[in-house]
Amino acid sequence: MWSLCKACGQRRIDAYHACPASSNPDRAVTIVVVPPKGALTVKEIDDEYPAWKDALDGGTLSALALPPELVRRRYAAFIDDDGIDKDLPPNRFASHLGQDRLLGPVVFFRMGDEYNPDDERDAQSMTPDEVAWLVKYLSSPPTAEALVLTERNRAWWQAHPSGVAIFSYDTVDDLLRDL
Repeated sequence: MWSLCKACGQRRIDAYHACPASSNPDRAVTIVVVPPKGALTVKEIDDEYPAWKDALDGGTLSALALPPELVRRRYAAFIDDDGIDKDLPPNRFASHLGQDRLLGPVVFFRMGDEYNPDDERDAQSMTPDEVAWLVKYLSSPPTAEALVLTERNRAWWQAHPSGVAIFSYDTVDDLLRDL
């Protein structure tokens, strides 16, 4: 199956091709950006930290724990770790992703089939079929599995309203008492 490179428009057969529009053509990755509001977008970016950061509108990358159905299909996602401090808007797909509070955009990609500790590049391009499946998943009502995770996440937020828990301590005073 082939697709068109989003950066240069060239026909390609695999995820990594010599894209003249890319600063690092061997590391081009097709991602899906899910903003809090508005349309999902498919982008091709360099698999380098600055490009991932730009995909999150300048955010600090943090991995998002996803429902098992998405993990089984090798999807992974990043969010802006500073969403609370930046007062980012809530993402409308929070409950689809097993989250009670999810702020700002979510950037989806596909993980490689096998982990290679010698290659820091874990992200793989999403195929058109994988993009279509993700869009269908997000367009459908949240799964029962995702709703259970959302309830667990809600309970965590109730126990840790600041969004911070260090080694199960609820306050800095609790932590300092045990040091």
